[in-house]
Amino acid sequence: MSRPTWVMSLRRHGGAALDRCWLGFTLDRRSFFCRPSRYGLVLLVMLAALLVGSINHNNNLGFLLTFLLGSMMLVSLQHTLRNLRGVSAGGQAPPPVHAGQQLDCALWLRAAPPARIGLSATLDHHHHSSTDIRGNSPTIVRLPCTTSRRGLLQLDSLQLSSSYPLGLVELRTRVPLQLSCLVYPRPLATPLVTNATTRAPGWDGQLIETSSGSEVSGLSNYTPGDNLRHVAWKTLARGQGLHTRTFAEQHSPTLVFALEQLPGMDRETRISRLCHLVLAAAAGGMRYGILLPDQEIAPARGRAHRDRCLKALALQP
Repeated sequence: MSRPTWVMSLRRHGGAALDRCWLGFTLDRRSFFCRPSRYGLVLLVMLAALLVGSINHNNNLGFLLTFLLGSMMLVSLQHTLRNLRGVSAGGQAPPPVHAGQQLDCALWLRAAPPARIGLSATLDHHHHSSTDIRGNSPTIVRLPCTTSRRGLLQLDSLQLSSSYPLGLVELRTRVPLQLSCLVYPRPLATPLVTNATTRAPGWDGQLIETSSGSEVSGLSNYTPGDNLRHVAWKTLARGQGLHTRTFAEQHSPTLVFALEQLPGMDRETRISRLCHLVLAAAAGGMRYGILLPDQEIAPARGRAHRDRCLKALALQP
């Protein structure tokens, strides 16, 4: 075992004073922080009283009991440290969510034998998950992570803690991760006008006015991403293949939402309003595009197009 480097560290996690003081040390290029648990604190107070009483009365049996119980705490620290060392973590990027929602991260934990018992994992200090690692096979743990801002969320580390085996000492460490998660803007409801401002095909910059219709104009072959509400199920039941109903508004000039033309006092508000418009247009099966200061996305429809628009909004500087 390599020699640890010790350093006293004060960390604020809220709550009682016990939750603020950690003794930090570095071992094998990984930082660990330890503190006595509540049971360990009671044991330390009891050991201090036993030591003072043994000194005052010169009681050898008292000294023996004090050092015996104190050695139990040191042995417990060693086993707790062994329970955390050598643990690695990884996983796949979770699907994107909107700001304010929770990411559902599926991570795997792996460690060489012996088994790791009673590990507590967390990503954001609010949600914890307890698990054991047994054998050489990875253990899957699902952890939620709260999001607050749009953009690319980097998950650089996973916090692991353990108080195994006696619950007298708690150790914490951070295991490196390399996960990038996309967070879409928070949608903010904005009114839609009856005659929506659109841009004609060809992108000549001319703005015209149009209203959408609702009459069925024909059938077209189904392509992945088409709105399932427009699928001609009766045609499929007759054995004529999978088709999608087309509507009159699908042949009219398509909707284009310009970020700079949306109402809002600040840029984030306009981005949130544009996010709502994209979701509303996608839910209605419309052809739409977006016009950003540094990017133009041509009108289209489907889930892939919706995700592309939302990704562009999420990564706006």
